[in-house]
Amino acid sequence: MPVSSDDVQRHSVHTLVFRSLKRTHDMFLIDQGQLPPTDEHIEKLRFRIKSVDQYGPVLNIVAQNKRIAAQRQEMSDLDETASNSGMDSMPPSPSPMAINTLSRADITPTPTPPPQSMALVASGLAGTGASGSQHALIPRRAPTMPRPKWHAPWKLARVISGHLGWVRCVAVEPANEWFATGSNDRVIKIWDLASGQLKLSLTGHVSAVRGLAVSPRHPYLFSCGEDKQVKCWDLEYNKV
Repeated sequence: MPVSSDDVQRHSVHTLVFRSLKRTHDMFLIDQGQLPPTDEHIEKLRFRIKSVDQYGPVLNIVAQNKRIAAQRQEMSDLDETASNSGMDSMPPSPSPMAINTLSRADITPTPTPPPQSMALVASGLAGTGASGSQHALIPRRAPTMPRPKWHAPWKLARVISGHLGWVRCVAVEPANEWFATGSNDRVIKIWDLASGQLKLSLTGHVSAVRGLAVSPRHPYLFSCGEDKQVKCWDLEYNKV
């Protein structure tokens, strides 16, 4: 017997939502908080791509270093063998009397062999043998930065104030008698290096002074500013 629409029990929205939530929990509560199963192929592919992306330039360095070390060991063994065989086959040295009897005409200068290139890239010259190729395999030593020498911590000796703007440049005279400073106040000041007293003020720029240089041969001071001008100051007459 078919069921009429009047016999279907109607529920409130709250009850329907609660039932839907309960059924969802019953279905997925077991797997809650668990990660999906991993695919080994995808994981290996991901690790391979990540390693090549981050360590690609240095992946082959270990194998290359081992190969270079083996080549160096082989070359050192060859050199030792050649030196030992050369010492065994050396002829006896002539007596001093025989050396004195030689005439200058018999002594001919022997040409010096050209130095072998230590470059990794072939130079393209004809006649390069196996020794040249062996030397070409030896990499050049990387340049090292010089280490700074330790000194005692610097101590503040004197504070000099006299400019009305930021000090942009400083230049010391080669004889260490005075030094010059340039500032945003468009003034060049010359100070006594020993006492720190102001000796001279030079004005001529219409903008900030950005660079100073003292000539080591002539009594000239060069200055450049943001006014796109380079001025040469004659320190004997204190003018441009």
